[in-house]
Amino acid sequence: TLFLPRDIDRVRAIFVLINSGTSWNGLAASVYADADVRALAGEVNAALLLLRVTPIVIGAHMYFVNNATAGGDEGLIVLLDRLAADSGNPDVRKAPLMFWGHSASGPFGQTFALRNPDRTIGFVAYHSGTPGIPRDLGMFRHIPALLLQAGADVVKNPDGFTQLAGEWSRARAAGAPWTFGIEPD
Repeated sequence: TLFLPRDIDRVRAIFVLINSGTSWNGLAASVYADADVRALAGEVNAALLLLRVTPIVIGAHMYFVNNATAGGDEGLIVLLDRLAADSGNPDVRKAPLMFWGHSASGPFGQTFALRNPDRTIGFVAYHSGTPGIPRDLGMFRHIPALLLQAGADVVKNPDGFTQLAGEWSRARAAGAPWTFGIEPD
């Protein structure tokens, strides 16, 4: 679902809000519908894209939700082409993307950036992990990220927290503009 603010001259960016899981009314949908978020989008000439992704589970992995390199990146590019045509706004086709994903969908933006660094402004992994960052961090030196964990998740899954903190530390050491935080309670 694409939201284009009124009186937008040019779509300078698209905020991609990834809604995954069994409910279409998840946290990303709430962010998408928020009046303040829509006002911000209008102020910065950005569109909002609520990307509803149905998990495809193979073994323990949810492909297309948390790993854009499994084909989700190509699907998103095709979708943007279609939305550009349907909306009559050609800027949608090539606008840079800012990703926000919660839980299982958090890594989508990072993995999209692996194959499409020129289209990725940044990503937020909210209460999520990362799929593991590659050895070569060159592309991430220009892609900011916010990795935000919940305090309760840190207690429930200390190994996952340690892995995420280690990946953040390695990315920062390589010059990536990444921020890591723990949301209390």
